[in-house]
Amino acid sequence: MRKRIFALMAFVSLSLACVVGCKSDADDGVGEKPRPSTEDSFYFRNGAKHTIHMVERDDRVVFLDGVSDNFTFTDNAGTGLTIVQGTVSTTLNIRANTQGTYEIVIADTKEGVERKATLIVEVAPRDTGWRDGVYTIKDIDGDKTEANSNDYVDVEYPDGYQYDSSSLSSEASTRITVSSQAGNIVRVTAKNHYDSSAPLEFKLKHKTDASKAPLTVKVKRVTKFWNYSSQYLYVFLIRIM
Repeated sequence: MRKRIFALMAFVSLSLACVVGCKSDADDGVGEKPRPSTEDSFYFRNGAKHTIHMVERDDRVVFLDGVSDNFTFTDNAGTGLTIVQGTVSTTLNIRANTQGTYEIVIADTKEGVERKATLIVEVAPRDTGWRDGVYTIKDIDGDKTEANSNDYVDVEYPDGYQYDSSSLSSEASTRITVSSQAGNIVRVTAKNHYDSSAPLEFKLKHKTDASKAPLTVKVKRVTKFWNYSSQYLYVFLIRIM
């Protein structure tokens, strides 16, 4: 019985000693348990690496946990990212411009020793709606039947292309209006109602390379039962009187 009691006491003493003095696997080496890094924060440790994920045109504020106000950074992003130190001194404001993988090396000095860690930013392309060279518009709500709806759809297209007005058939031109906008945008506006099995189509051709296949925009449906111009309203009233 005494042997069992002594063995139990020894086990408890050893366990308490380990709790007080042992360093866990999660310890960062100085007795402090690291905090998790997330998509919005990076726990700074010498030699650490952490990856965040963004999409083109995303903006992100990343909190740097464990650095001083005097940290510096360098990067290999070029124009792929726009990076500035935030108004909160231990943050980085990051804007994703183009697809790619970029590294931001963060440096900080503690007790005269420089420490460095790397924040990796993976930028994925935006989904602009194109599928194998085809952009499909399911419906243009020309009657604005829903709150905040427009009677047009803006289609963003890749660099180097332009709207080919000759590709819009005479039938399609009575149903929709197509106009080029600034910034690689073509606007498709509802003109008259259309609902048929064959979609309306027009194309975008490459400006300089004729060997590149044109892009196709398809419009499946145009909801446009009402025309609010005074002329059409007058005709409508005459017909129902």
